[in-house]
Amino acid sequence: MTEKLTKKNYYNAIFDLIDHADTDMVYGEKQIDLPSIRDFVKHEVELLNKKNTSNNVKPSKSAMETAEVAQKILNIMPMDTDYTPTEIIALSPDFTGVSNQRITSALKVLMSAGLVVNKRKGTKSVYRKVGE
Repeated sequence: MTEKLTKKNYYNAIFDLIDHADTDMVYGEKQIDLPSIRDFVKHEVELLNKKNTSNNVKPSKSAMETAEVAQKILNIMPMDTDYTPTEIIALSPDFTGVSNQRITSALKVLMSAGLVVNKRKGTKSVYRKVGE
């Protein structure tokens, strides 16, 4: 199976073409010199690299809402008591209109941080806040 070429691969191929070209190019009625093409391609590669760096990633609106719900859960959930997502919704009027899926997503965030544990109680999944 062949590997799909990326924009970066194509830009690097253009660099190779420019390196082996011996004359400027004519586009329409305009002449384009090789150094300006090289500068353009270099700039495009820099933009791709900047776009692909994870340092510039802003959390999505959904992720920010889930983090907010997770913080509310931590604030209202008593220690050492098991709760289903439905029971957590019933703990506070702040959760009116919040879906079970959003609560479960927030609980998974808290579990990955080690602040909540999950276990099965019969056929239900229950969550418990652990010591701080």
